[in-house]
Amino acid sequence: MDSRTEVENQIKLLSDASWLMPSQSAVYQELLPFLGSLHRVVNLYGLQGVGKTFLMHILCKERRVDYVASPDLIRPADRPLVVDNAPFERTAVRGMRNRMRRFDLRQVILVTRYRVEDTIPAFALTIAADDVRCFRANLFRNLDLRLPECSALNLWEHLKLIGGVHG
Repeated sequence: MDSRTEVENQIKLLSDASWLMPSQSAVYQELLPFLGSLHRVVNLYGLQGVGKTFLMHILCKERRVDYVASPDLIRPADRPLVVDNAPFERTAVRGMRNRMRRFDLRQVILVTRYRVEDTIPAFALTIAADDVRCFRANLFRNLDLRLPECSALNLWEHLKLIGGVHG
């Protein structure tokens, strides 16, 4: 296992809501009232590397949602089901509603790169320099990990720097 994979596994193991960056925390607070609501489909969207999957991981750890990594893995769930890497096109989303009925799902949260082309509640996740500073501070505070400087507004670009300095 490479050091990047080890760090990702440690993040998954140790993280909780206190790890959320400011933008994630704001979307978390906006999204909570919609969990288990009458809305059958909800959308969380944003570009690659803004922390959408991480936010859903936190909700899953809190036992508020269940999670699948792709639409191909949809299964019955007792809680709202997060479907990561979901399609955003209207016809695909409508097809997803049929799959919801087949599995008797009460609610699905579609995690997409772009806003879903349908009339459903949608929450945009973006990233700013403050978020990156928070992310890097969490790595240092919780994993004693210092990364080389990087100005990218994409968390994956920062994780690619693993191999940086520990301690």
